[in-house]
Amino acid sequence: MENPSSSSSSAELERQLCIQREPKALFEKEMKLAREAALQVINNNSKEEALKIFLEGLEPVMTSVKPTWDDSLTSDSDEEY
Repeated sequence: MENPSSSSSSAELERQLCIQREPKALFEKEMKLAREAALQVINNNSKEEALKIFLEGLEPVMTSVKPTWDDSLTSDSDEEY
């Protein structure tokens, strides 16, 4: 039989791990500083160099969920509903 406190602590640990994977939010002052820094990069570098700076360190995101497309939205039919 599973210990109830063990179950709740493992659920709490899983919740903490999920929260750690969430994107971090910036406060208004931090957002303003980030915008100013981005403008400096754009104004002081070529488009290509700025793009390299902004993309540096990023890694592709893989998804395990295939998108589902609603065929009725992409239909070339002239039917009216």
